[in-house]
Amino acid sequence: MNNISATYARHFEKQISEYGESFKTIGFSSQSQRQRFEILSYIGDLRDKAILDVGCGFGGLYAYLIEHFKIHSYVGVDVSSDMINIARKRHPDVLFFHDDILKFEPDVRPDYSLASGIFFLPNPNWEERFIAICGRLFELSKLGVGVNLLSIFSPNYGMNKENHYAKPWGVLNLIMDKLCRKTVLRHDYRENDFTIYMYK
Repeated sequence: MNNISATYARHFEKQISEYGESFKTIGFSSQSQRQRFEILSYIGDLRDKAILDVGCGFGGLYAYLIEHFKIHSYVGVDVSSDMINIARKRHPDVLFFHDDILKFEPDVRPDYSLASGIFFLPNPNWEERFIAICGRLFELSKLGVGVNLLSIFSPNYGMNKENHYAKPWGVLNLIMDKLCRKTVLRHDYRENDFTIYMYK
């Protein structure tokens, strides 16, 4: 596990020790998390599709997906072993892996890879890590990749130094320059958040 992934793992170990299995641990409210999941699910027709969930946390996206779609299969991956243990307890029949996505090799190639809230910690190599992860997901996925990020248009931008707020146009330019041109940017659902779809 690389240093940045280890930083994320330590962050969530601390959050779990302080807040347990609550929404405070993941930094979202139930309403905002559900809204983010809804927007990610608009990436395409998810019926009978294989889904890879990166940064799966407690398995919240899995619960959302099976409530709304008849997906073919689901695999969750997270750098936090504590998160994975809780996800396995909540959903014992689902495949959850404690691993770094840059090293993870799924048994089944996903149709779509989705990542909610995995790019929020600041670091000097943020862009490099972002494009490495998105590139890996794009390589693995048959149809496309969906990710969300915190926006500089958030009311908290400039006040909360513990989170990384991205420029939507900067992220879009980075993806189109380094990864793929077939993209969609959505900044119409929450002022503090945006989602990007990348298609094969």
